[in-house]
Amino acid sequence: MANNFLRAALVLLTLHIPVAQALDGDPYASATPSQHEAGMRYLVITTKHHDGFALFPTAASKWNVVAATPWKNDLITNLVDIASKAASPLAGGAPLGVVKSPGGPLLSLPVAAPDAICSTRKVLIEDKPAVTSVAIGPAKDGVFTLLADESCLVGKQISIETKSAFTNIGFWNDPGDVVSWNLCAERDGKFSVHIETAAPSAGAVLKIQGLGNLAYSVPKTADFLTYQTGRVGDITLTKGTKVTLTLRPVAEGWSPINCRKVMLVPEP
Repeated sequence: MANNFLRAALVLLTLHIPVAQALDGDPYASATPSQHEAGMRYLVITTKHHDGFALFPTAASKWNVVAATPWKNDLITNLVDIASKAASPLAGGAPLGVVKSPGGPLLSLPVAAPDAICSTRKVLIEDKPAVTSVAIGPAKDGVFTLLADESCLVGKQISIETKSAFTNIGFWNDPGDVVSWNLCAERDGKFSVHIETAAPSAGAVLKIQGLGNLAYSVPKTADFLTYQTGRVGDITLTKGTKVTLTLRPVAEGWSPINCRKVMLVPEP
């Protein structure tokens, strides 16, 4: 092993390796559009020790090749930054959206993974983030629109689907699976509850809990892509109170449904 170290060190010193120009990621950017057009979806980069030399920070060896580069142990970030400018598969898809809100920054993640095999997003956050639930508020007209991709799903099969530019709650096959939203009213008042569903078979009944105890018989539609909006009943909200609205199937007679959204419409 010692001889390997010496031979490798001699090669590095003789050939003046690493050469900054050879490790520059900019030339890679010019090639990425053609790779993307050819169907490349992602790249896998494997870093490892080789004869004691490391391509990543390590205490196992003082022979750290990337420490001598202009990027100081961070070759991957450099490549990703450059690849992002060129819409490269290495960039991992579209950038994440961050929106400021009264409760703090909101990070938007895609509903579906950009790639079923390799979809990892790394978010660097200062300090330890607090895990909190975001309460949905009303629009300017006072209407609460509870969308599928803002829901909390609990179950084995239930999931979010995207079809025809709309998201919906689908694969709701198990009556033990439940859906919920957290919301907070800005004023006292009575609201009518409306729900948009699709169900090719009749018989499904949903309980709407958390704001009273309503029940809704899901109407039969032509298929899972044909939606119908129905009025469930009335509920009362109190200003400043955070509540959780939950859709819970009635097990008896349950048949799979899709749900696109729930709306709470203020009554005069």
